[in-house]
Amino acid sequence: MAALAYLGLMYYRGEQVAPDDELAYQYLERWDSLYQQRKDQARSDDSVWSGLLFDERFGNQEVQDALLHLRFRKSQSE
Repeated sequence: MAALAYLGLMYYRGEQVAPDDELAYQYLERWDSLYQQRKDQARSDDSVWSGLLFDERFGNQEVQDALLHLRFRKSQSE
């Protein structure tokens, strides 16, 4: 998951690579999919705390913000 987030942000920001919204979107969407799956697994014991602790430990607000921005731009272009 960390590699997907890192690569997505690299392409999103254009750090050490040419900026590429499509590649950034692909990496960050895959990260989000895995993140949601693992978050659901953390909640499977019906504990509110397990979900909150998962967010605190593995959530990445910067990645989520970038993905939201890319989703918005993608919806505007369609």
